[in-house]
Amino acid sequence: MNPETKLIIDEIARRFNEHDLKWDARFADQDARLSRQIRDLEQAEDDRMAALEKVTASLDGWRPSIEGIVDNLKLDVSKSKLEVSKISRN
Repeated sequence: MNPETKLIIDEIARRFNEHDLKWDARFADQDARLSRQIRDLEQAEDDRMAALEKVTASLDGWRPSIEGIVDNLKLDVSKSKLEVSKISRN
């Protein structure tokens, strides 16, 4: 092979290798950034789920108390109706 041709081919190969390294670095940076974004999104989702579970547990604890109050109100209204009915008959 002609020495000048070999030099040209070597230079072309070197430049291709440089570009390959640059592309590899860009892809690695992009991959790292996307991985970090995915981790952040997953963490945010986990945080939201934990908050929802906490609120749900709070509401579940509160519900029996409210149901008891509503049942007492129903009973009081029924008693009041009976008393009004008795008064109306007299």
